[in-house]
Amino acid sequence: MHAIIVTGGKQYKVAEGDTLFIEKLPAEAESQVVFDEVLAILDGESATIGTPTVAGAKVEATMLPSIQVSIVVSKVPVSLVVETARKVLYTGAFGDGKIFVYNVENVVKVRTGGQGYDALQDEEAK
Repeated sequence: MHAIIVTGGKQYKVAEGDTLFIEKLPAEAESQVVFDEVLAILDGESATIGTPTVAGAKVEATMLPSIQVSIVVSKVPVSLVVETARKVLYTGAFGDGKIFVYNVENVVKVRTGGQGYDALQDEEAK
């Protein structure tokens, strides 16, 4: 069984167990959300089409966490890091993510005040 829902001005065809990437949905990770704008319900050969929505129909979903990773590169070519990340992170699904590359003017370690390359180095625990 599939349903066609509307959220954020876009239509999505969904089925139980699907994972979707929906931009700017105001909900926290692991929270439940309900989509009540269901345009159609498709069940094998039969279909229920809404006018404009199917009365009483809803789709429930659980929000997954989003992840952001920051990598600062100083001794390895940036292109090597980007290509490796693309290969490792690629799933082929919509929403694989984006890689932003920009220059870092300086790094300051809060605890020690170290700057530049030295601020990026981990110190052994004493």
